[in-house]
Amino acid sequence: MRSPGSSARAASRPPRAPHVVARVRALTRHTIVEPRVLSGFQLLFNRLDDRIADVVEHGIERGSFVKRVTLPRLVGRGGDLVQPMRERFVPVATATDLAVVRTVRERLRPHATAPAATPGPTRVDLHSALIHRPEARRGGRGLET
Repeated sequence: MRSPGSSARAASRPPRAPHVVARVRALTRHTIVEPRVLSGFQLLFNRLDDRIADVVEHGIERGSFVKRVTLPRLVGRGGDLVQPMRERFVPVATATDLAVVRTVRERLRPHATAPAATPGPTRVDLHSALIHRPEARRGGRGLET
């Protein structure tokens, strides 16, 4: 039997990835998703993208990337004029020319754009409209409370 406090603690934990993926796959094209749920999905996917980008960037720092290079096969003897090419993997000197690195830097971590200001009253305008105290026509003093 569970202790009485375990459900509150479990509810405060973030959802597990397989559960969230199953929820996303269950959505149909015509399903209306609440903005709160949609922002939760977006936050989860942004965190996944950041984690994948962190792993790739860490591999770049460690020099873990290699690329395939074809080398001509040198044969000292034998009558074949055409020899199959050899493939070797060599460490990458600069990782910026790899397609995976370009994808990570351009797609997983795009440059942040500044949010556009909404056209409408600001909080200060709203506050002043709610607490507006007109001045009296004579005497220049506001209304007494």
